[in-house]
Order: sequence, then C-alpha cells, then structure tokens
Amino acid sequence: SLGPVSRWSVMSQTPILSVLPTRTLVDEKFKVLVENLPPACPVTVRSLHHSEDNHDWEAFGFYVSDHGGTVNVSKDLSFGGTYTGQEPMGLLWSMCPVPGSREADSILVTEQWTNSFPLRSCPGPFPGILDLWGGGGGLMEYRSALLASHGYATMSLDYLGCDQPEFSYAEVSTAFNIIKDHPQVIEDRVGVFGISLGSLVALYLYPGAGHLIEPPFSPHFRVTNFMTSERGKVVMLWGGHTKPHADAQEDSWRKILSFLQQHLYCRHKAKL
Repeated sequence: SLGPVSRWSVMSQTPILSVLPTRTLVDEKFKVLVENLPPACPVTVRSLHHSEDNHDWEAFGFYVSDHGGTVNVSKDLSFGGTYTGQEPMGLLWSMCPVPGSREADSILVTEQWTNSFPLRSCPGPFPGILDLWGGGGGLMEYRSALLASHGYATMSLDYLGCDQPEFSYAEVSTAFNIIKDHPQVIEDRVGVFGISLGSLVALYLYPGAGHLIEPPFSPHFRVTNFMTSERGKVVMLWGGHTKPHADAQEDSWRKILSFLQQHLYCRHKAKL
C-alpha cells in the first residue's frame, strides 16, 4: 500500500504500484516499483499481512521519488520507517505487530504427534529430509514445504507433542526410517534438519543475530512464549538485532541450500 502523496499527483495522475514477479517462493526476492509520481515526491511504501491467527503485521519505508517520478524499493534508499537504507526485502523482514493487534510475544501451543510429507509433482526420486522444530514442540510445516519446493522430499515431525512430552530418539529414528524407505526417496541421500538448539553455532558465525534463525525474510522475534502441557508458559529470549538477524537468515539459508545440494544431490540427480 502507499502512504499519502501530494494533492497534485492525485489530481493529475494515478500512482502505479507493481510487484514482480507476482508469484514466487518465500525465499526469493521480488521487485516493488511505484511509478507515475511527481519528481522528488515523498512516499511511504507499506506492507500489511493478516496472519492465520488473526493478527496484523506491518512494515514500511519512507522514500523520495527520482526525477522520473519512480520509487524502486530494490534500489532506492529508505530514509526511515521499520528499516532504513537500501533493503530490497525490508518490507518483509522488518515486519512487526500492528499496535493493538496482538501481544508483543507469540504463543506456541504443543500439538499431538503428527507429520507431513510434501512432495513435488515431478517423478523423482528425491533426496529426503527429516525436519525437526525446537524444544517448544508443535508441528511446523512451512520450512518443509519450502524445502519440498526446492526438490527435497521432506517430513516435518512433532516429536514433543502432548502425548510425547519428552524427547525420544526412538521416535525420531522411526520417522527417519519412514522417509528413508519411501519409494520416492533416494535411500542413501537422507538428512536431518533442526532448528533452535542447533542454532547455537550460528551465534558465533553471525554477530548480532538472534538464536532463532528462520528462512530468509522472516520477521525477527526477540522473545516468544512457549505453552507446554506440563510446565505451563516458558519465556524464551532469542536476542539479536533486526537488521543483522535478517542478514544472517538470508546468508544461512543460502548456505543451507548449497550444503544440501552438495551432499544430497551430488551422486544422484532427481528427474526434475
């Protein structure tokens, strides 16, 4: 959405907002253009997201159009807002709750043991990945779906659900064997992907980043609440600063995909 522009521009011509490409994966960059503005016109470019839990998130940047009356978010500088400088994806990674829309912290409720197994429509076979969330439990499928879009048969496992309050190596091992033995999976090309505890190493690799490193352009959470069946609410402090954290997420995801490509696709190529 666009903030207010001058009365002259509204009366004489209509600003045009475009986003290209119109469809893309969440880890791919897109281009935002605002055209048909008067030269040197101050413009606020704002993104708004209504989440599945009925909370509103927003990000915005303050721009000034060039001599041709155009703002290119991918190249131009933001002079203020939720991010500053040249940040092509700032409208995503700097998102924060709209004031009054929700509590500052997020609440994660553990669920029963479930799993998902997204596969691409291509014939395969594919390398396999077992995707494990952190100590808060719950089934988190968004990263599995994203990895599936990159050509990996992925299972997302809730290994700390209400019926399984403690970690079980046997349960994780069973899930690993399920994906390994799947006919669409290359048997000797299966990996395990974790988050949270495994991100401790990232604290040393990415100064200024928080502990909870997600796929790129995800908003930064400094603090979250975990709701568990036995311990009640547990407050988790992830730390970090928004801009270094966003850079770390983009850099780490690029390296993760490169690592998976090298080690899971190196000897076998799926028929994509």
